[in-house]
Amino acid sequence: MKIKSIHPEYRVIVNKSNKYISAQVIDQSGKVLCFISDKGIKGTTKTDTAQKAWEALSSLMKTQGIEKAAFDRNGNLYHGRVKALADWIRTWGVIL
Repeated sequence: MKIKSIHPEYRVIVNKSNKYISAQVIDQSGKVLCFISDKGIKGTTKTDTAQKAWEALSSLMKTQGIEKAAFDRNGNLYHGRVKALADWIRTWGVIL
């Protein structure tokens, strides 16, 4: 697996199933700093539900002082909910 950023201090790792999507932020040592899932969030579509979850994740990252992180899509294709996550977190200015 190759990450674009040479040595990212933090990584946002996305895990996706057919129903739900989750993301976690880890540091270089592998410690999980924050986690979010769209399992309990209500929305009109899966992408809408995912965007609400990402809003919560980006605010968690800001409260913990994480300003930059590398995006790790974990082998998932870059479209749909994964793309919505990346775009939403970029609007908050977090993704490298």
